[in-house]
Order: sequence, then C-alpha cells, then structure tokens
Amino acid sequence: HDNGITNFHFEISADLLNDEEIELLRSMRPGLVQLEIGVQTTNPVTLKEIRRYMSLEKITDSFKQIQKMGNIHQHLDLIAGLPFEDYTSFINSFDEIYKLKSNQLQLGFLKVLKGSYMHTMANEYALTYRDTSPYEVLSTKWISYEELLKIKSVEEMLEIHYNSGQFLTALNVLENCFNSPFEMYLKLAEYYNKKGYTNPSYTRVTRTEIFYDFALTIDKVHADIYRDALMHDLYIRERSKKRPGFAFDYRASQQEATVLLKENNYDHRYCHIEPYHYNVWEIDYTGYGTNNPSTGESYIQYLAETAWMIYDYKEHTTLLI
Repeated sequence: HDNGITNFHFEISADLLNDEEIELLRSMRPGLVQLEIGVQTTNPVTLKEIRRYMSLEKITDSFKQIQKMGNIHQHLDLIAGLPFEDYTSFINSFDEIYKLKSNQLQLGFLKVLKGSYMHTMANEYALTYRDTSPYEVLSTKWISYEELLKIKSVEEMLEIHYNSGQFLTALNVLENCFNSPFEMYLKLAEYYNKKGYTNPSYTRVTRTEIFYDFALTIDKVHADIYRDALMHDLYIRERSKKRPGFAFDYRASQQEATVLLKENNYDHRYCHIEPYHYNVWEIDYTGYGTNNPSTGESYIQYLAETAWMIYDYKEHTTLLI
C-alpha cells in the first residue's frame, strides 16, 4: 500500500530492466521510487578488469526512457581511481555520464578494503591509499595524487552547483562555453581557489554572486542572460529576502509589480515577482547547453517586452505574465 509519503531507494543495474518493468515504473507516483545506477566508468577495459559485465548502451536507453517519464529520480555514480583508468579516461567517463543529466551525479573514490579484490591487487595496481577509514585511494599506476586532487575539487563544485539543484538554469547557459563539463567544473574550482573562497558555509546569495562573477570571466557578452538565469534559479527554490549585487533593480517598476500581484490575486506575503528580459525558464534541463537538439537553435530568446514571473511559495507554482 502506497501511503503517499514513503520513498523507496533502489540500487539497480539499468541494463537489466525489461519493457514490463519500465512500464511498472511509469505507473508509480512521483517520488515513490528513486533509482541509483552504478555506472562507475565507461572505459571498457576497466569494466572488464573489475568484472562488471554490463551494456552501457542499454543503461543509456533505459535511463532515457525513465527520464522522459518525469516521475522517478535517477542517480548515476562514477568511481575515480579504478584500474586501467587514467586521468583522460576518467574525464571521458565523467563527460559522457554527466551529459545524460541525471537528477544527481555522485562522484566517489575507490576504497581499498581489507579482503577485497582491490586489496589483493594493490601491489600490481601500485595502489596507495589511506590506512584508516574510509581507505580511499590516493594514487594508482594510472592516475597520480595530483590528478585525484583535481577530481576532488570537481566533486566539490559538482555537489554545490549541480547535485544541490540550485544552479541548473545557469549551468545550462555556462555549458555552451565548454565541450567538456569536467573542464567547466575544474575551471570553476580553480576560480574558487584563486579567489580564496574556502568557506563551506557561504550563503545561497553569495554562491550566486560567485557563480555570476566566474561566468563573466568566461562569457562576458552574455552577462544579462546569466543574470536572468541565476535569478530564476534563486527564486524558483526560495523567497530570498536578500538579492545578489548584480540583480536587476526594479524599484522604479515596483508599482507595476504590485499591481500585477493584485490583478492576479496573489498575496505578496507568500510570493515573489521578478522581471526578466530573456525566457530562461524555457531551457530543457535534460539537455546539455541551451540549444534545441532538433533545431539547433537556442531555447533562450531576448524578449521584446519585459516579462514578469510570479513565484508562489504557498502553492509551489509559477505564473508568467
């Protein structure tokens, strides 16, 4: 019996799902089931060495079918430090899996546990690893300590910006500048390091300002699009009282905003209204970048007239005016 609240988390091999099972998943209410799909790597030599016999093509096919349903969260995971996977190979794995656009991409690091196959092969693989929990790998025959540190920095940026779900619109815009999503997150990590941004407790607005500043070091010509994308990301999730420093100052239009709220029967205590010059809400989050793969044209277009978006936090809805 589904009580409408309980969530079930399953770790599955997506390549083993058949049509009947996928149809069963289609019938479930949103939020009932969450799937974790352990890909680990897309390197065929590595997959063979770690004895994972799976079809990446079938995994991708099943994943996309479920993704189109829209009722099930899917988490994919990758493991850094596996045998026969060097830095370049890992980047390829990351880029390929990231572009599937799962709800979360979990990036882990090989653990060398006593009694495990990896522990047995430690000398042959030239594994160095922590001798205390969590026994994570520090280097291998194929990947250096410095390269794993870079992957660690990418993991941190991935958690903050992608897995949090807080920057999805802005990330899609920034993806236009990078063929490699790994490179995008690495550049972002390097920017954090260069600026000395080491506080793990930055506010949401501060993170938003940092992202905006970084984006402009890469793509200054589209500053207005990043502004709109980041404002939408901010207000779609919360009614932030503090506004980023780059935010559009619409005090001159405050009277118009107040009238729009009243005309549409919204209580200002439970909502926010924001002006936009670009239709950033049209982005397809399941795609990479902002271009429609069918037409090649960008989802984002300049609006001849200012559009207003009302965010209703009581009903969890939005209204475009």
